[in-house]
Amino acid sequence: MDDDAIKQVLARERARIESIPVAPSLPAFLEARFARYADAPALCFFEDGDRMTYGDLAARSHALAHSLHGLGIGHGSRVALMSGNRIEFPVTWCALALLGAVVVPVNARYTPRELAYVCTDSGAGRLVIDDALLPALAGWQDRPAAFADDAVVHIAARRPDGGRIPVPGGLDWDRLVAAGDPGWRPDWPVRGTDLMNIQYTSGTTGFPKGVMLTQRYWLILSHLAYHMFAHKPKRVLAAQPYFYMDPQWLTLTAFYDGGTVYAARRASASRFIAWCRDHGIDRCLMPEVVTKQPARADDADTAIDTVWTFSWRGPNRAAAETRFGITARECFGMTEIGLALYTPSQAVHRAGSQSCGVPLAFREAALRDDAGRPVPPGQVGELWVRGDSVAAAYWNKPQANAETFVDGWFRTGDLFVQDAAGWFTIIGRKKDMIRRSGENIAAREVEAVIAELDLVQEAAALPVPDDLRGEEIKVYVIPVEGATPDQVAPEAILDHCRARLAPFKVPRFIAYAEELPRTPGRKIAKHEIVRATPDLRAGAFDREAGRWLPDVA
Repeated sequence: MDDDAIKQVLARERARIESIPVAPSLPAFLEARFARYADAPALCFFEDGDRMTYGDLAARSHALAHSLHGLGIGHGSRVALMSGNRIEFPVTWCALALLGAVVVPVNARYTPRELAYVCTDSGAGRLVIDDALLPALAGWQDRPAAFADDAVVHIAARRPDGGRIPVPGGLDWDRLVAAGDPGWRPDWPVRGTDLMNIQYTSGTTGFPKGVMLTQRYWLILSHLAYHMFAHKPKRVLAAQPYFYMDPQWLTLTAFYDGGTVYAARRASASRFIAWCRDHGIDRCLMPEVVTKQPARADDADTAIDTVWTFSWRGPNRAAAETRFGITARECFGMTEIGLALYTPSQAVHRAGSQSCGVPLAFREAALRDDAGRPVPPGQVGELWVRGDSVAAAYWNKPQANAETFVDGWFRTGDLFVQDAAGWFTIIGRKKDMIRRSGENIAAREVEAVIAELDLVQEAAALPVPDDLRGEEIKVYVIPVEGATPDQVAPEAILDHCRARLAPFKVPRFIAYAEELPRTPGRKIAKHEIVRATPDLRAGAFDREAGRWLPDVA
Protein backbone atom coordinates (compact mmCIF):
# COMPACT_ATOMS: atom_id res chain seq x y z
CA MET A 1 0.00 0.00 0.00
CA ASP A 2 1.53 3.33 -1.10
CA ASP A 3 1.21 6.79 0.46
CA ASP A 4 -1.82 7.78 -1.64
CA ALA A 5 -3.73 4.68 -0.60
CA ILE A 6 -2.66 5.15 3.04
CA LYS A 7 -4.06 8.70 3.02
CA GLN A 8 -7.53 7.36 2.27
CA VAL A 9 -7.24 4.71 4.97
CA LEU A 10 -6.02 7.29 7.48
CA ALA A 11 -8.90 9.66 6.76
CA ARG A 12 -11.39 6.87 7.46
CA GLU A 13 -9.50 5.71 10.57
CA ARG A 14 -9.30 9.24 11.94
CA ALA A 15 -13.03 9.75 11.53
CA ARG A 16 -13.77 6.35 13.10
CA ILE A 17 -11.53 6.88 16.15
CA GLU A 18 -12.85 10.38 16.76
CA SER A 19 -16.45 9.09 16.56
CA ILE A 20 -15.96 6.51 19.33
CA PRO A 21 -17.26 7.94 22.63
CA VAL A 22 -14.66 8.85 25.26
CA ALA A 23 -15.59 8.51 28.93
CA PRO A 24 -16.45 11.85 30.57
CA SER A 25 -14.00 11.31 33.44
CA LEU A 26 -11.56 8.79 34.87
CA PRO A 27 -14.02 7.70 37.59
CA ALA A 28 -16.59 6.96 34.87
CA PHE A 29 -13.95 5.06 32.86
CA LEU A 30 -12.77 3.05 35.87
CA GLU A 31 -16.21 2.31 37.33
CA ALA A 32 -17.36 0.90 33.98
CA ARG A 33 -14.40 -1.49 33.89
CA PHE A 34 -14.72 -2.42 37.57
CA ALA A 35 -18.31 -3.50 36.96
CA ARG A 36 -17.90 -5.12 33.55
CA TYR A 37 -14.72 -7.09 34.22
CA ALA A 38 -14.91 -7.68 37.98
CA ASP A 39 -13.46 -11.20 37.86
CA ALA A 40 -10.86 -10.56 35.15
CA PRO A 41 -7.19 -9.91 36.03
CA ALA A 42 -6.31 -6.22 35.93
CA LEU A 43 -2.84 -5.93 37.50
CA CYS A 44 0.00 -8.44 37.61
CA PHE A 45 3.27 -7.36 39.22
CA PHE A 46 4.78 -10.71 38.41
CA GLU A 47 8.16 -10.36 40.11
CA ASP A 48 6.48 -9.56 43.43
CA GLY A 49 3.70 -12.12 43.05
CA ASP A 50 1.09 -9.34 43.41
CA ARG A 51 -2.10 -9.64 41.39
CA MET A 52 -5.50 -7.96 41.41
CA THR A 53 -8.72 -8.50 39.54
CA TYR A 54 -10.79 -5.53 38.51
CA GLY A 55 -13.05 -6.29 41.49
CA ASP A 56 -10.05 -6.27 43.84
CA LEU A 57 -8.80 -3.01 42.34
CA ALA A 58 -12.24 -1.44 42.74
CA ALA A 59 -12.51 -2.42 46.40
CA ARG A 60 -9.00 -1.33 47.33
CA SER A 61 -8.95 1.93 45.41
CA HIS A 62 -12.35 2.97 46.82
CA ALA A 63 -11.30 1.99 50.35
CA LEU A 64 -8.05 3.92 50.00
CA ALA A 65 -9.92 6.92 48.59
CA HIS A 66 -12.20 6.86 51.64
CA SER A 67 -9.28 6.78 54.08
CA LEU A 68 -7.38 9.49 52.18
CA HIS A 69 -10.48 11.66 52.31
CA GLY A 70 -10.42 11.16 56.07
CA LEU A 71 -6.92 12.66 56.02
CA GLY A 72 -8.25 15.78 54.31
CA ILE A 73 -7.54 14.81 50.72
CA GLY A 74 -10.35 15.76 48.38
CA HIS A 75 -11.14 17.32 45.06
CA GLY A 76 -8.07 19.16 43.75
CA SER A 77 -5.76 18.10 46.59
CA ARG A 78 -2.19 17.51 45.46
CA VAL A 79 -0.50 14.31 46.64
CA ALA A 80 3.13 13.42 45.92
CA LEU A 81 3.68 9.73 45.20
CA MET A 82 7.24 8.36 45.44
CA SER A 83 7.47 4.65 44.78
CA GLY A 84 9.18 2.08 42.65
CA ASN A 85 7.20 -0.31 40.48
CA ARG A 86 4.89 -1.77 43.09
CA ILE A 87 1.20 -2.57 42.86
CA GLU A 88 0.48 0.17 45.39
CA PHE A 89 1.35 2.78 42.75
CA PRO A 90 -1.55 2.15 40.33
CA VAL A 91 -3.95 1.52 43.23
CA THR A 92 -3.04 4.91 44.73
CA TRP A 93 -3.28 6.52 41.29
CA CYS A 94 -6.80 5.11 40.83
CA ALA A 95 -7.84 6.19 44.33
CA LEU A 96 -6.73 9.76 43.64
CA ALA A 97 -8.50 9.72 40.27
CA LEU A 98 -11.72 8.65 41.98
CA LEU A 99 -11.37 11.55 44.42
CA GLY A 100 -10.65 14.08 41.69
CA ALA A 101 -7.34 14.71 43.46
CA VAL A 102 -4.01 15.40 41.76
CA VAL A 103 -1.11 12.94 41.75
CA VAL A 104 2.43 14.29 41.68
CA PRO A 105 4.69 11.35 40.72
CA VAL A 106 8.21 11.64 42.13
CA ASN A 107 11.19 9.94 40.53
CA ALA A 108 12.24 7.12 42.86
CA ARG A 109 15.90 7.99 42.31
CA TYR A 110 15.63 11.61 43.34
CA THR A 111 17.92 13.00 46.00
CA PRO A 112 16.57 14.93 49.03
CA ARG A 113 17.16 18.18 47.13
CA GLU A 114 15.07 17.04 44.17
CA LEU A 115 12.31 15.54 46.33
CA ALA A 116 12.03 18.80 48.25
CA TYR A 117 11.79 20.78 45.01
CA VAL A 118 8.98 18.68 43.52
CA CYS A 119 6.94 18.60 46.73
CA THR A 120 7.24 22.32 47.42
CA ASP A 121 6.93 23.50 43.81
CA SER A 122 3.76 21.46 43.28
CA GLY A 123 2.25 22.56 46.58
CA ALA A 124 1.64 18.93 47.54
CA GLY A 125 -0.09 18.61 50.89
CA ARG A 126 0.71 14.96 51.45
CA LEU A 127 3.37 12.42 50.46
CA VAL A 128 2.88 8.69 49.86
CA ILE A 129 6.30 7.02 49.90
CA ASP A 130 7.76 3.55 49.54
CA ASP A 131 9.71 3.01 52.76
CA ALA A 132 12.62 1.67 50.70
CA LEU A 133 13.08 5.28 49.56
CA LEU A 134 12.99 6.90 52.99
CA PRO A 135 16.65 8.08 52.83
CA ALA A 136 15.53 10.72 50.33
CA LEU A 137 12.96 11.97 52.81
CA ALA A 138 15.30 11.73 55.79
CA GLY A 139 17.87 13.88 54.00
CA TRP A 140 15.37 16.67 53.40
CA GLN A 141 16.29 19.22 56.04
CA ASP A 142 13.74 21.65 57.55
CA ARG A 143 10.78 19.78 56.12
CA PRO A 144 7.32 21.36 56.41
CA ALA A 145 5.00 19.65 58.90
CA ALA A 146 3.05 18.02 56.05
CA PHE A 147 6.13 15.92 55.28
CA ALA A 148 7.07 14.92 58.82
CA ASP A 149 7.66 11.19 59.33
CA ASP A 150 4.33 10.71 61.08
CA ALA A 151 2.39 12.70 58.45
CA VAL A 152 3.47 10.85 55.30
CA VAL A 153 1.75 7.68 54.12
CA HIS A 154 4.23 4.79 54.25
CA ILE A 155 4.16 1.88 51.80
CA ALA A 156 5.87 -0.91 53.72
CA ALA A 157 9.26 -1.90 52.34
CA ARG A 158 9.72 -5.50 51.20
CA ARG A 159 12.06 -8.08 52.65
CA PRO A 160 14.18 -10.13 50.24
CA ASP A 161 11.70 -13.02 50.64
CA GLY A 162 8.85 -10.78 49.50
CA GLY A 163 7.39 -10.14 52.93
CA ARG A 164 6.73 -6.63 54.20
CA ILE A 165 8.74 -4.81 56.82
CA PRO A 166 6.29 -3.28 59.33
CA VAL A 167 5.95 0.48 59.18
CA PRO A 168 7.58 1.82 62.36
CA GLY A 169 5.34 4.85 62.70
CA GLY A 170 3.14 7.25 60.81
CA LEU A 171 0.40 6.30 58.40
CA ASP A 172 0.52 2.79 56.99
CA TRP A 173 -0.81 2.34 53.43
CA ASP A 174 -2.07 -1.19 54.12
CA ARG A 175 -3.92 -0.10 57.25
CA LEU A 176 -5.52 2.78 55.37
CA VAL A 177 -6.85 0.34 52.77
CA ALA A 178 -8.08 -2.06 55.45
CA ALA A 179 -9.82 0.72 57.40
CA GLY A 180 -11.51 2.32 54.37
CA ASP A 181 -15.03 1.60 53.15
CA PRO A 182 -14.93 -0.03 49.67
CA GLY A 183 -18.51 1.11 49.13
CA TRP A 184 -17.75 4.77 49.75
CA ARG A 185 -18.14 7.24 46.90
CA PRO A 186 -17.34 10.97 46.80
CA ASP A 187 -20.35 13.25 46.95
CA TRP A 188 -18.83 15.79 44.55
CA PRO A 189 -18.59 15.63 40.76
CA VAL A 190 -15.33 14.76 39.04
CA ARG A 191 -14.94 15.98 35.47
CA GLY A 192 -12.63 15.31 32.57
CA THR A 193 -11.35 18.86 32.74
CA ASP A 194 -10.11 18.35 36.32
CA LEU A 195 -6.35 18.25 36.81
CA MET A 196 -5.11 14.69 37.32
CA ASN A 197 -1.30 14.89 37.25
CA ILE A 198 1.44 17.38 37.77
CA GLN A 199 3.96 15.32 35.86
CA TYR A 200 7.50 16.62 36.26
CA THR A 201 9.72 16.50 33.23
CA SER A 202 13.18 17.96 32.77
CA GLY A 203 13.38 21.19 30.86
CA THR A 204 16.04 23.56 29.60
CA THR A 205 15.39 26.00 32.44
CA GLY A 206 17.22 23.79 34.96
CA PHE A 207 14.81 22.34 37.47
CA PRO A 208 12.07 20.04 36.16
CA LYS A 209 8.79 21.60 35.05
CA GLY A 210 5.45 20.25 36.23
CA VAL A 211 3.24 19.45 33.24
CA MET A 212 -0.45 19.92 34.03
CA LEU A 213 -2.35 16.89 32.71
CA THR A 214 -6.12 16.66 33.00
CA GLN A 215 -8.21 13.54 33.41
CA ARG A 216 -9.26 13.87 29.77
CA TYR A 217 -5.59 13.92 28.73
CA TRP A 218 -5.26 10.34 30.04
CA LEU A 219 -8.60 9.30 28.54
CA ILE A 220 -7.65 10.58 25.08
CA LEU A 221 -4.14 9.10 25.32
CA SER A 222 -5.37 5.61 26.25
CA HIS A 223 -8.16 5.89 23.66
CA LEU A 224 -5.58 6.59 20.96
CA ALA A 225 -3.16 3.93 22.21
CA TYR A 226 -5.88 1.29 22.12
CA HIS A 227 -7.33 2.19 18.71
CA MET A 228 -4.28 3.41 16.75
CA PHE A 229 -3.21 0.04 15.33
CA ALA A 230 -5.18 -2.79 13.72
CA HIS A 231 -4.34 -5.09 16.64
CA LYS A 232 -6.20 -4.39 19.90
CA PRO A 233 -4.13 -5.18 23.03
CA LYS A 234 -5.23 -7.44 25.89
CA ARG A 235 -1.95 -8.22 27.70
CA VAL A 236 0.32 -5.18 27.97
CA LEU A 237 3.83 -5.09 29.42
CA ALA A 238 4.90 -2.09 31.52
CA ALA A 239 8.65 -2.32 32.12
CA GLN A 240 9.32 1.38 32.61
CA PRO A 241 9.16 3.20 35.98
CA TYR A 242 5.59 4.04 37.01
CA PHE A 243 6.58 7.56 38.05
CA TYR A 244 6.98 8.28 34.34
CA MET A 245 3.97 8.73 32.12
CA ASP A 246 4.45 5.55 30.05
CA PRO A 247 3.26 2.88 32.53
CA GLN A 248 0.34 5.12 33.48
CA TRP A 249 -1.03 5.24 29.95
CA LEU A 250 -0.04 1.63 29.29
CA THR A 251 -2.14 0.62 32.29
CA LEU A 252 -5.17 2.54 31.07
CA THR A 253 -4.68 1.11 27.59
CA ALA A 254 -4.75 -2.42 29.02
CA PHE A 255 -7.87 -1.51 30.99
CA TYR A 256 -9.64 -0.18 27.90
CA ASP A 257 -11.25 -3.52 27.06
CA GLY A 258 -10.69 -5.48 30.24
CA GLY A 259 -7.09 -6.50 29.56
CA THR A 260 -4.22 -6.95 31.98
CA VAL A 261 -1.09 -4.91 32.58
CA TYR A 262 2.00 -6.94 33.51
CA ALA A 263 4.54 -4.81 35.35
CA ALA A 264 8.22 -5.48 35.98
CA ARG A 265 10.12 -4.01 38.92
CA ARG A 266 12.56 -2.29 36.59
CA ALA A 267 13.59 -2.27 32.95
CA SER A 268 15.81 -5.08 31.68
CA ALA A 269 16.83 -5.46 28.05
CA SER A 270 18.14 -8.98 28.63
CA ARG A 271 14.88 -10.23 30.21
CA PHE A 272 12.41 -8.25 28.11
CA ILE A 273 11.56 -10.92 25.54
CA ALA A 274 11.45 -13.65 28.20
CA TRP A 275 8.88 -11.59 30.11
CA CYS A 276 6.80 -11.24 26.95
CA ARG A 277 7.05 -14.97 26.29
CA ASP A 278 6.25 -16.04 29.85
CA HIS A 279 3.21 -13.81 30.26
CA GLY A 280 1.71 -13.96 26.78
CA ILE A 281 2.27 -10.24 26.16
CA ASP A 282 0.65 -9.09 22.93
CA ARG A 283 1.55 -5.36 23.08
CA CYS A 284 4.49 -3.47 24.52
CA LEU A 285 6.61 -0.38 24.23
CA MET A 286 9.89 -1.99 23.20
CA PRO A 287 13.20 -0.19 23.85
CA GLU A 288 15.63 -0.30 20.93
CA VAL A 289 18.33 -1.76 23.20
CA VAL A 290 16.38 -5.04 23.20
CA THR A 291 17.53 -5.52 19.62
CA LYS A 292 21.16 -5.46 20.83
CA GLN A 293 20.69 -8.59 22.92
CA PRO A 294 22.14 -11.86 21.56
CA ALA A 295 19.76 -13.53 19.13
CA ARG A 296 18.00 -16.72 20.21
CA ALA A 297 16.24 -19.36 18.18
CA ASP A 298 12.99 -18.71 20.09
CA ASP A 299 13.00 -14.90 19.76
CA ALA A 300 9.81 -15.02 17.70
CA ASP A 301 8.11 -17.48 20.06
CA THR A 302 5.91 -14.87 21.75
CA ALA A 303 2.36 -13.57 21.50
CA ILE A 304 3.53 -10.05 20.64
CA ASP A 305 1.61 -8.59 17.73
CA THR A 306 2.50 -4.88 17.57
CA VAL A 307 5.03 -2.77 19.47
CA TRP A 308 5.33 0.96 19.90
CA THR A 309 8.81 2.24 19.06
CA PHE A 310 10.21 5.71 19.75
CA SER A 311 13.37 7.14 18.19
CA TRP A 312 14.43 3.83 16.67
CA ARG A 313 16.74 3.69 13.68
CA GLY A 314 14.82 2.44 10.66
CA PRO A 315 17.04 -0.56 9.81
CA ASN A 316 16.84 -1.84 13.39
CA ARG A 317 13.07 -1.65 13.31
CA ALA A 318 12.82 -3.60 10.06
CA ALA A 319 15.26 -6.23 11.36
CA ALA A 320 13.31 -6.53 14.60
CA GLU A 321 10.12 -7.29 12.71
CA THR A 322 11.80 -10.30 11.10
CA ARG A 323 13.70 -11.46 14.17
CA PHE A 324 10.81 -11.20 16.67
CA GLY A 325 7.91 -11.83 14.29
CA ILE A 326 6.25 -8.54 15.20
CA THR A 327 4.85 -5.38 13.69
CA ALA A 328 7.02 -2.47 14.90
CA ARG A 329 5.65 1.01 14.31
CA GLU A 330 7.46 4.27 15.00
CA CYS A 331 5.67 7.02 16.92
CA PHE A 332 6.40 10.42 18.41
CA GLY A 333 5.09 11.75 21.70
CA MET A 334 5.95 13.85 24.70
CA THR A 335 4.59 14.28 28.20
CA GLU A 336 2.96 17.55 27.16
CA ILE A 337 1.13 16.14 24.12
CA GLY A 338 0.81 12.42 24.75
CA LEU A 339 0.92 10.53 21.47
CA ALA A 340 1.08 12.84 18.46
CA LEU A 341 2.52 11.08 15.38
CA TYR A 342 2.38 7.45 14.37
CA THR A 343 3.07 5.03 11.55
CA PRO A 344 -0.13 3.07 10.81
CA SER A 345 -0.19 -0.72 10.79
CA GLN A 346 -0.93 -0.73 7.07
CA ALA A 347 2.15 1.37 6.18
CA VAL A 348 4.41 -1.61 5.57
CA HIS A 349 6.40 0.37 2.99
CA ARG A 350 7.41 2.85 5.71
CA ALA A 351 8.46 0.31 8.34
CA GLY A 352 12.18 0.66 7.61
CA SER A 353 12.21 4.44 7.27
CA GLN A 354 13.19 7.05 9.83
CA SER A 355 9.80 8.72 9.68
CA CYS A 356 7.69 9.14 12.83
CA GLY A 357 4.58 9.10 10.68
CA VAL A 358 1.56 11.35 10.51
CA PRO A 359 -0.74 13.00 13.08
CA LEU A 360 -3.05 10.76 15.06
CA ALA A 361 -6.75 11.40 15.55
CA PHE A 362 -7.44 14.41 17.78
CA ARG A 363 -4.05 15.86 16.76
CA GLU A 364 -2.75 18.44 14.30
CA ALA A 365 0.93 19.00 13.54
CA ALA A 366 2.78 21.75 11.71
CA LEU A 367 6.37 22.85 11.17
CA ARG A 368 7.27 26.45 11.96
CA ASP A 369 10.40 28.58 11.80
CA ASP A 370 11.71 30.66 14.72
CA ALA A 371 9.24 33.43 13.90
CA GLY A 372 6.30 31.01 13.95
CA ARG A 373 5.83 31.00 10.18
CA PRO A 374 4.90 27.77 8.34
CA VAL A 375 7.80 25.83 6.82
CA PRO A 376 7.27 24.22 3.39
CA PRO A 377 7.83 20.50 2.76
CA GLY A 378 11.48 19.53 2.56
CA GLN A 379 12.69 22.25 4.92
CA VAL A 380 13.55 21.84 8.58
CA GLY A 381 11.29 23.46 11.16
CA GLU A 382 10.17 23.11 14.75
CA LEU A 383 7.26 20.73 15.33
CA TRP A 384 4.15 22.43 16.73
CA VAL A 385 1.24 20.26 17.92
CA ARG A 386 -2.30 21.04 19.02
CA GLY A 387 -5.42 19.04 19.74
CA ASP A 388 -7.84 17.68 22.28
CA SER A 389 -6.29 17.56 25.76
CA VAL A 390 -2.78 18.63 24.94
CA ALA A 391 -1.28 19.68 28.30
CA ALA A 392 -3.01 22.60 29.95
CA ALA A 393 0.22 24.38 30.88
CA TYR A 394 3.30 24.10 33.07
CA TRP A 395 2.61 24.42 36.76
CA ASN A 396 3.71 27.76 38.17
CA LYS A 397 5.87 28.62 35.13
CA PRO A 398 4.30 31.66 33.40
CA GLN A 399 7.38 32.51 31.34
CA ALA A 400 7.73 28.94 30.03
CA ASN A 401 4.00 28.90 29.25
CA ALA A 402 4.23 32.12 27.27
CA GLU A 403 7.15 30.74 25.25
CA THR A 404 5.81 27.21 24.71
CA PHE A 405 2.03 27.44 24.40
CA VAL A 406 1.15 29.74 21.49
CA ASP A 407 -2.42 30.27 20.26
CA GLY A 408 -3.43 26.73 21.21
CA TRP A 409 -0.26 25.15 19.80
CA PHE A 410 2.46 23.46 21.82
CA ARG A 411 6.00 24.13 20.60
CA THR A 412 7.86 20.83 21.02
CA GLY A 413 11.36 22.23 20.61
CA ASP A 414 12.15 19.35 18.25
CA LEU A 415 13.27 19.85 14.67
CA PHE A 416 11.52 17.90 11.91
CA VAL A 417 11.20 17.79 8.17
CA GLN A 418 7.97 16.91 6.35
CA ASP A 419 8.01 15.21 2.98
CA ALA A 420 5.64 15.83 0.08
CA ALA A 421 3.33 13.03 1.27
CA GLY A 422 2.93 14.68 4.66
CA TRP A 423 5.13 12.31 6.72
CA PHE A 424 7.24 13.79 9.51
CA THR A 425 10.85 12.83 10.26
CA ILE A 426 12.72 14.07 13.31
CA ILE A 427 16.07 15.75 12.68
CA GLY A 428 17.22 16.67 16.16
CA ARG A 429 16.41 18.54 19.34
CA LYS A 430 16.31 22.26 19.57
CA LYS A 431 16.32 22.08 23.36
CA ASP A 432 19.50 21.82 25.37
CA MET A 433 18.69 18.33 26.56
CA ILE A 434 20.55 15.07 27.01
CA ARG A 435 18.65 11.79 26.72
CA ARG A 436 20.38 8.97 28.59
CA SER A 437 18.75 5.51 28.73
CA GLY A 438 15.33 7.03 28.16
CA GLU A 439 15.85 9.78 30.77
CA ASN A 440 15.53 13.43 29.75
CA ILE A 441 18.23 15.45 31.51
CA ALA A 442 18.43 19.23 31.47
CA ALA A 443 22.01 20.26 30.79
CA ARG A 444 21.47 23.43 32.78
CA GLU A 445 20.60 21.52 35.95
CA VAL A 446 23.82 19.49 35.76
CA GLU A 447 25.79 22.66 35.05
CA ALA A 448 24.22 24.52 37.96
CA VAL A 449 25.09 21.75 40.41
CA ILE A 450 28.75 21.64 39.31
CA ALA A 451 28.95 25.42 39.40
CA GLU A 452 28.13 25.26 43.12
CA LEU A 453 31.72 24.16 43.75
CA ASP A 454 33.81 27.05 44.99
CA LEU A 455 36.65 26.57 42.52
CA VAL A 456 34.38 26.13 39.45
CA GLN A 457 33.66 29.20 37.37
CA GLU A 458 31.36 27.59 34.86
CA ALA A 459 30.41 24.22 33.44
CA ALA A 460 28.97 23.07 30.13
CA ALA A 461 27.15 19.74 29.75
CA LEU A 462 26.86 18.09 26.34
CA PRO A 463 25.49 14.81 25.01
CA VAL A 464 27.97 12.19 23.82
CA PRO A 465 26.54 9.57 21.43
CA ASP A 466 26.56 6.11 22.99
CA ASP A 467 25.47 2.79 21.48
CA LEU A 468 24.12 1.40 24.76
CA ARG A 469 22.45 4.38 26.41
CA GLY A 470 21.73 6.61 23.43
CA GLU A 471 23.66 9.50 24.95
CA GLU A 472 26.07 9.97 27.83
CA ILE A 473 26.82 13.22 29.67
CA LYS A 474 30.09 15.07 29.25
CA VAL A 475 30.90 18.22 31.20
CA TYR A 476 33.51 20.81 30.44
CA VAL A 477 34.64 22.50 33.64
CA ILE A 478 36.21 25.97 33.69
CA PRO A 479 38.01 26.49 37.02
CA VAL A 480 38.04 29.91 38.61
CA GLU A 481 41.02 32.11 37.85
CA GLY A 482 44.08 30.85 39.68
CA ALA A 483 42.71 27.37 40.30
CA THR A 484 43.98 24.28 38.52
CA PRO A 485 42.16 21.13 37.41
CA ASP A 486 44.00 19.22 40.14
CA GLN A 487 42.18 21.34 42.71
CA VAL A 488 38.82 20.39 41.16
CA ALA A 489 39.55 16.72 40.57
CA PRO A 490 37.05 14.47 38.75
CA GLU A 491 36.20 12.49 41.89
CA ALA A 492 35.41 15.68 43.79
CA ILE A 493 33.07 16.76 41.01
CA LEU A 494 31.46 13.32 40.85
CA ASP A 495 31.00 13.10 44.64
CA HIS A 496 29.36 16.52 44.60
CA CYS A 497 27.02 15.45 41.77
CA ARG A 498 26.14 12.12 43.40
CA ALA A 499 24.98 13.93 46.52
CA ARG A 500 22.74 16.33 44.60
CA LEU A 501 21.60 14.58 41.45
CA ALA A 502 19.82 11.35 40.63
CA PRO A 503 22.32 8.70 39.42
CA PHE A 504 21.25 9.00 35.78
CA LYS A 505 22.17 12.71 35.81
CA VAL A 506 25.74 12.20 37.07
CA PRO A 507 28.20 12.91 34.21
CA ARG A 508 30.27 10.12 32.75
CA PHE A 509 32.94 12.22 31.01
CA ILE A 510 34.77 15.23 32.48
CA ALA A 511 37.16 17.62 30.75
CA TYR A 512 38.70 20.97 31.70
CA ALA A 513 39.11 24.19 29.76
CA GLU A 514 40.42 27.66 30.45
CA GLU A 515 37.80 29.05 28.13
CA LEU A 516 35.18 27.78 25.66
CA PRO A 517 33.72 29.27 22.47
CA ARG A 518 30.99 31.84 23.11
CA THR A 519 27.99 33.29 21.34
CA PRO A 520 27.65 37.07 20.98
CA GLY A 521 25.55 36.95 24.14
CA ARG A 522 28.45 35.26 25.98
CA LYS A 523 26.69 31.93 26.28
CA ILE A 524 28.86 28.88 25.69
CA ALA A 525 28.52 27.88 22.02
CA LYS A 526 28.10 24.14 22.47
CA HIS A 527 27.54 23.57 18.78
CA GLU A 528 31.02 24.98 18.13
CA ILE A 529 32.52 22.53 20.65
CA VAL A 530 30.82 19.63 18.90
CA ARG A 531 31.85 20.87 15.46
CA ALA A 532 35.50 21.17 16.49
CA THR A 533 35.67 17.88 18.42
CA PRO A 534 35.29 14.75 16.25
CA ASP A 535 35.23 12.48 19.32
CA LEU A 536 33.95 14.09 22.51
CA ARG A 537 35.35 11.24 24.58
CA ALA A 538 38.96 11.83 23.56
CA GLY A 539 41.14 13.22 26.34
CA ALA A 540 38.30 13.14 28.89
CA PHE A 541 38.11 11.42 32.26
CA ASP A 542 35.78 8.42 31.96
CA ARG A 543 33.89 7.74 35.19
CA GLU A 544 33.04 4.17 34.24
CA ALA A 545 36.60 3.30 33.23
CA GLY A 546 38.03 5.25 36.17
CA ARG A 547 40.79 6.77 34.03
CA TRP A 548 41.70 9.44 31.52
CA LEU A 549 41.10 8.43 27.92
CA PRO A 550 43.79 9.05 25.28
CA ASP A 551 43.63 12.27 23.31
CA VAL A 552 42.94 10.30 20.13
CA ALA A 553 40.28 7.60 20.55
